[in-house]
Amino acid sequence: MVIDYRKLPMTEDAVFLALWHQLSTRRGSHVFQKVCISKVIGRYKYFTFSPDIDLLEVTTSEKVIGYELKGYRKRGKSIEPPMYYEGVDEGLANLTNPTVSPGSAPETASIFDEIWVVHTEGSDTERM
Repeated sequence: MVIDYRKLPMTEDAVFLALWHQLSTRRGSHVFQKVCISKVIGRYKYFTFSPDIDLLEVTTSEKVIGYELKGYRKRGKSIEPPMYYEGVDEGLANLTNPTVSPGSAPETASIFDEIWVVHTEGSDTERM
């Protein structure tokens, strides 16, 4: 079944699906949604995230990229886009999630090589 992502309302879940498709099929990355607990991936071991990371990408070269996703949502009887700075605070907070290499003490650096805040604009993925 082929999904036309351009016809989906650009909610946070639709943004995840569009990015998941791009990252996993075209780049070959491992992609995880709503990560908030400890796991071991490649050379990294990480602990509880606060706040959770909406999308976690581990590339084929073991680069760790976190995405904070913001999409349209229903508020009352209207559908509204995310506020301009919405998600920046969560993205910055995720930069403090510590890294622990197997057999070593916790480091002060983040596990993320990059953090991206993704906002939608309009109702299609060409403007995401």
